[in-house]
Amino acid sequence: MTTGRKKRLRVLMALPDRRVRGGPPSHLYLLHDSLRDRGVDMRSFVYGGRTHSESMAFKLLNRFIDLAKLPFHVLRHRPDVIHLNSAFDRNGLLRDVFFAPLCKLLGQKVVIKFHGSDEVLACERKFPWRSMTRLMLRCCDTVCVLSHEERGYFEREHPGHRYRVVKNALDFSRYEGDHNFRARHGIPADKLVLLFIARFIEPKGIFDVIKALPEIRKKHDVFCAFVGDGPVRGEAEKRCADLNLTEHVAFTGYIPEDETIGAYRESDLLVFPTYHPEGMPMVLFHSMASGLPIVTTRIRAAADWMEDGRHCVFVPDRDVPALVEAVGGLLDAPSKREAMSGAGRELVKGFERKKVADEFVALYDEVVGGGGHDAVGISAGDEASREVPAAVRSS
Repeated sequence: MTTGRKKRLRVLMALPDRRVRGGPPSHLYLLHDSLRDRGVDMRSFVYGGRTHSESMAFKLLNRFIDLAKLPFHVLRHRPDVIHLNSAFDRNGLLRDVFFAPLCKLLGQKVVIKFHGSDEVLACERKFPWRSMTRLMLRCCDTVCVLSHEERGYFEREHPGHRYRVVKNALDFSRYEGDHNFRARHGIPADKLVLLFIARFIEPKGIFDVIKALPEIRKKHDVFCAFVGDGPVRGEAEKRCADLNLTEHVAFTGYIPEDETIGAYRESDLLVFPTYHPEGMPMVLFHSMASGLPIVTTRIRAAADWMEDGRHCVFVPDRDVPALVEAVGGLLDAPSKREAMSGAGRELVKGFERKKVADEFVALYDEVVGGGGHDAVGISAGDEASREVPAAVRSS
């Protein structure tokens, strides 16, 4: 517990608009509310896209308005820390290179959390990208990433800054109750169901799953639920039709993040061969919290936290034969799936919302000098006592 408290910790957090699709709005508002429940004086402002498909003109106008409003938020709330939530890609950098310096000009401590990052951009040597990256990082007191892989290349390419590997929060009360997912989407009640859930873009591995299905179905009478939407949905449905899979798959379309739990709870195996540069794919952690066995790639936070054969089966990306073998192996071994389900549920206990909120309180205390704020948290600055992923401990 923090000692010598003098005042309540005040945090101004930048949050995405709730209308934006995907995981960040769900788990970031959860973190915001969990920090408030732990005694932090939380205030927020909308940062980034307002809708999933806003025009470029609307996007530029809103970013300018957000930037103009920032001094008023600071003057009104007088935070100890400004917490920016972003992604380290070209679009995010073009926004953050203005926001982070403005925060420093206003005399603020700045924490930025990247929800995914582009390694190519981090290693970019060309002007103006490298100069913008350096300016943005120099204006941040702590840079949070979601995996040790990301921390490694940031430290290598941009040394001299404080980097922290952090978690996204989970609310275990969500993974309860009946959801009638199969009935609502015409999925047979008596079939084993493979689940693919993501934004439908090629790097998430959707076409690898489709290519693997005919081979998997030679030995196992499975059904596959494709949950989500995106630019390649039409092509994905066409490929399923060309492979005579139409009667054995369901494309549900977009389902709001908070309503996807039924898909996890009523499926039998997550198949997620992603090679997209995301930091911590929440699909994996929702699956473990729901007790769903997993076949996935060894990418970023998955490599940090998950052990092959215990929490999942890892496959190389873009390797369809390996995907077929891994899925078939789990379908042939119900006891292994059951053990994996239990191990996954045990692992994600460390991502419970109160625990993650306490870790952020400690991080904020480090940034502002520690020890002087009235918020429930773990000891600030005790980096060695924090939870370390098994994969990192063994390296």
